[in-house]
Amino acid sequence: MSFEIQLRPFNADTKEKSEQRAYIGWSPVQLMVKGNNPSGKPNKVKLKSKSLTNSNTRLEFKEDTGSQPVDELELDLGEDGEATCFVAGKFQEGKLHNGASPEGKDVRIEAAWADNLENIKGWLDFMIRVRRDAQFMTDDARYDFTKALAELNSYGKGIYVTDFVAMHVGGAYNSLHDDTHFLPWHRLYLLDLERQLQLVNPSVSLPYWRFDRPAPRLFDEDFIGATDHIPLGAIDPATGSPANFTQGTSCGRLAQFSSENRLSDWKIGNTNGIERVAFFDTSKESAPGWGRIRMITEDETLALGGDNNEYGFRRPPRGFARSEGRPHGSAHVSFNGPINDITMSPQDPLFFLLHCNVDRLWAKWQFTFDRDLPTEVETYPHQNKREISFTTPSYLIGLFPEDYAVVDALQWPWDDTWSKPYNLRPPGSRSRNFTKSRTGKEFDQRDNMPSISDALDAFGQRLTANYLGFAYDDVPFDHERTNS
Repeated sequence: MSFEIQLRPFNADTKEKSEQRAYIGWSPVQLMVKGNNPSGKPNKVKLKSKSLTNSNTRLEFKEDTGSQPVDELELDLGEDGEATCFVAGKFQEGKLHNGASPEGKDVRIEAAWADNLENIKGWLDFMIRVRRDAQFMTDDARYDFTKALAELNSYGKGIYVTDFVAMHVGGAYNSLHDDTHFLPWHRLYLLDLERQLQLVNPSVSLPYWRFDRPAPRLFDEDFIGATDHIPLGAIDPATGSPANFTQGTSCGRLAQFSSENRLSDWKIGNTNGIERVAFFDTSKESAPGWGRIRMITEDETLALGGDNNEYGFRRPPRGFARSEGRPHGSAHVSFNGPINDITMSPQDPLFFLLHCNVDRLWAKWQFTFDRDLPTEVETYPHQNKREISFTTPSYLIGLFPEDYAVVDALQWPWDDTWSKPYNLRPPGSRSRNFTKSRTGKEFDQRDNMPSISDALDAFGQRLTANYLGFAYDDVPFDHERTNS
């Protein structure tokens, strides 16, 4: 069949690029429609969504960013034979992943001339690609993720080690933690890795570990590794000593993997395998935390820096940025092994599922309280270098933001400079090398050097051009809040 109607997402100029870019989330993305009606009648096209392979996945359309989404759209291509509209995944609460694609492309846009709706004259298959709860991923999706991750590790010699572990080791203290930029920096860090995974397999997205609930399908041999359970204070048969929290040291136990799991060949430095032991029963319990940083629930997390708090995002003494301690730190210290060490934790790929959930909680908090306008201090407090003065409450005196913590600051290690304050070179190939996306914003205007501001409206809630090309299965898009 010849395609009389062409569908091109993100202004793709070829059929190949159209197929590469047909991975979307809940945020509307531009769709170019081209064609000329051979009947000579009005040049109008009808677009509709069709689910494939018995899926529940649906698409929805918008004429422009300010219009409400519809299930079908009639578009006038006019004399020029082309027009643009917007397409997005349809959020369906209660469905698996709220209607996102479980594994790959499973929904199609069909296009027909409005005067001959029975004859489909163009189509393009899509995947609603979102970050999913690891507990509910299909076996095939789990396999695709672990296989792509193993390829980036490449037996301890790949970019996962040279770049992604190294950048966290190099910049962990002060540069990446213990301030408000902790959340936006890690959002960029996750996205950089996720885009690398998608260069291996475009259907892959980072899963998240919801650590305030049991996740037995995460901690098994076919996914992130079966993990031994030694309660705090109990005698560890391997050592004969009580199990206690010891930051970053060897725990003497490896996560167990099936032979089919590519993570069974995981290697970092001189360690073959992933050292990890849990202080909780991963098959039945949620992560408990440890000591004074006990785990808090999702509802308690979302209440941090809530609607009536003028310092909504600030870290001390209240605000959502405190989530770096609880629940983020609580999840880390629920284990012994590298995962509980600030610098070394990315040696365990569980790190990225843990941090993906932290970022999801921030995204949900942003959605709940409308905290995604980059120029508002409620979204991010350090708008300029002099914004804290001696009229500031006493508990904020001395918290002057460093250059790298201001909202428009380019972020190390992608900014082509040495880290602050310790002057560390960008590791591996990261300098000026934030991974380009086939489906979203590419930071071309900054030569692939993102800023904190880039991370704040990541889903294009305020401006569609800000969309970074990722989404979470339980954080919808607010069609009332775009382009404000």
